[in-house]
Amino acid sequence: FDGIIICFDKAVGKITYAAANNSIILIRNGSLSELAYDKMPVGLSEGENSFISREITVNKGDKLYLYTDGYADQFGGPKGKKFKYKQLKTIVLWKQK
Repeated sequence: FDGIIICFDKAVGKITYAAANNSIILIRNGSLSELAYDKMPVGLSEGENSFISREITVNKGDKLYLYTDGYADQFGGPKGKKFKYKQLKTIVLWKQK
């Protein structure tokens, strides 16, 4: 499966995370950026790579969005097409206005 696990140290404003096939969406000052992630799933996969533990400093007013591949992989709408990540990011940015 794809997923993200985070540890938030509120005292120093630091997040440590590991991400499998999904990035964290960071909204800072109205701009969207995607944080680094490992391009492999949790569980059985080709290769024996380890996940990388990453750290970021968060600022007051930052927003983090964590999600699974289930959002982008949903079928629906008038044409029965996949939702996809581009639409997800568009909606996240729209919600900031």
